[in-house]
Amino acid sequence: MTLGRHDELSIGQATAAQRVLIAFLDDLLEDRWRFRHVQEVLLDVSCTIRDAHRRRASHLALGLEPEIILDSFQDDARLDGRWRERVLGPCRQRVSRWLRVASERVVGGKADADASDR
Repeated sequence: MTLGRHDELSIGQATAAQRVLIAFLDDLLEDRWRFRHVQEVLLDVSCTIRDAHRRRASHLALGLEPEIILDSFQDDARLDGRWRERVLGPCRQRVSRWLRVASERVVGGKADADASDR
């Protein structure tokens, strides 16, 4: 579903929403016992990116970089290094692949995604 809003205000709101989420997660990490919640949200973000951008590259039309949310925590020492390496890192790679496939469909008219991406 898309709202079909591509005006400057809408783009600003979408960008602000990303920043607010990053700040919210950063605040949660100040309480060292909330890290699991942050991990869950980051994985949910990857699913949202997959569902919202995989088949259509709406992020391109708006000039957004949805992966910036995941990138903000890739090197955050408040999250367990093993989790960042084994879960967040591969998750980020999948997101890159999904966004690339969506972009290729828009730019190059590519019709099918890798079965491994599903």
